[in-house]
Amino acid sequence: MGEKKGWSRLRRMGTSALGASGRYVGDLLLDGFRGQGAKEEARRQRLARAGREMAAALGDLKGAAMKLGQILSSDPELLPPEMAKALTVLQRQAPPMPFSKVRSILEEEWGPDGFALFADIEEETLGAASLGQVHKGRLQDGRHVAIKVQYPGIRDSLEGDLSQLKRLLSINPVANIRKQANAYIEELRERFLLESDYREELQNLRDGAELFAFIPNLVIPKGVAELTTSKVLVMEQLEGVPLLDAFETMSQEDRNRVGEILVHTWSGSFHLHQFVHGDTHPGNFMYLNDGRVGLLDFGCVRRFDPEMTDGFLKLLVLTWEARYDELPQLYADLGFGRGQVNQSADVLRAFGEVAAAPFLKEGPFDFADWPLREGIQKFVLENLEFARLVPPPEALLYLRVLVGLRGLLHSGRCQVDVRHLAMNLARERLGFQQPEETP
Repeated sequence: MGEKKGWSRLRRMGTSALGASGRYVGDLLLDGFRGQGAKEEARRQRLARAGREMAAALGDLKGAAMKLGQILSSDPELLPPEMAKALTVLQRQAPPMPFSKVRSILEEEWGPDGFALFADIEEETLGAASLGQVHKGRLQDGRHVAIKVQYPGIRDSLEGDLSQLKRLLSINPVANIRKQANAYIEELRERFLLESDYREELQNLRDGAELFAFIPNLVIPKGVAELTTSKVLVMEQLEGVPLLDAFETMSQEDRNRVGEILVHTWSGSFHLHQFVHGDTHPGNFMYLNDGRVGLLDFGCVRRFDPEMTDGFLKLLVLTWEARYDELPQLYADLGFGRGQVNQSADVLRAFGEVAAAPFLKEGPFDFADWPLREGIQKFVLENLEFARLVPPPEALLYLRVLVGLRGLLHSGRCQVDVRHLAMNLARERLGFQQPEETP
């Protein structure tokens, strides 16, 4: 039964894609009868419509399918801007389930005494995302809380989506690509299934609050343990606006301040505590009324081996110190290319100059002026063998996080001295001495 449901969900995605493609091609044929200005306007409308149709399909499917849409919309350069803008609805609001269903889930999870602890629960959703939807509530003691309720059957749908995706990828004739794809699917499965147990997220909130305490302008909501179950999470309600909305009216000084908070949060937690909040799509960030940044959704986190987190820092140190000949061995030690790195030091150096540009520039780096997509495309076309340097599965989440974080900093037009922050971390973890400190 689960397998049939999985194929049914994939068919719905495929039908939506085929329908959008047919309309897209038909509209292209009409371009022959349009003037240049009308052609450009029609192109924008086609892309926006395709994005809306994709958002509707992925939002209805929820689960892993909707996660894909959130990832696609997290970096403005992954898709044409018209499509990316349409998909941003998945960052904040997806089609919700009716409150009658929400109430029945809460009654089943809490029993008869749970509702007695509440003075009020709002029927209108505060937000609906890939695994559950959120409602505002007020406890009898006056605390304002957010109540996240998991969609029924979401765990089975996650299993089905990932199993079918694994099956589709298994038809690839290249054995190495098949093995790597399977490893990635298993990594995603582990992350998603942990994320579907809200008791895990409650513990992650506690751990996050402790580990992120070194960043005073970051706020993690407090969980309410006595009302949290595997399918319901109750936590403190933060007061503010979505960070993307706040960016629209923010001064450049505040943009830079927020950007530094974000970079400090992820670089510090990864390299100092080997802990990463793994869901950096913009809907999980708030700009609070007091100017601090609120970080939501701790369902997807990962803890790393210090050898890996220090290894990524060593890649930067080798580049700062122009020790390029040591790059191939370090990439292999980190598990890139399944431990077989045939790319030359010059190729790896050139890749770092494109992909790690913020870590190499002295002074503030302007994320609005970083054509990463074009740079990567040009590099890969000039170095086709680089495609074989696949990252290790355990690094997948961190690399995905970097893409989302880069997209957020790009949208906010933030300017941050990333190199300085990274050098401080390298000094603390590896004893690195900045050039000006060398005797």
